Amino acid sequence: MKKLLKIVGFAILLWLIPFVVSCFFYSRTGEPLFDIFLIKTIMIVLSSVLGAVLLVIYFKGITRNYPIEGITV
Repeated sequence: MKKLLKIVGFAILLWLIPFVVSCFFYSRTGEPLFDIFLIKTIMIVLSSVLGAVLLVIYFKGITRNYPIEGITV
């Protein structure tokens, strides 16, 4: 059960952090404050780095059965 909560928690973080960051790139009227391609690039890089960091954190605690854990995640 602890493993499932950790996976779900990381999934929520992986969605929530880029969402919150993206809010700063738009005005209150919904117009982008910067070039849309710059915003998309920043969001792709942020999401990729965050996903990699969360995977490293998750797999640090795994001592055996890496393939099974990889399939689970």
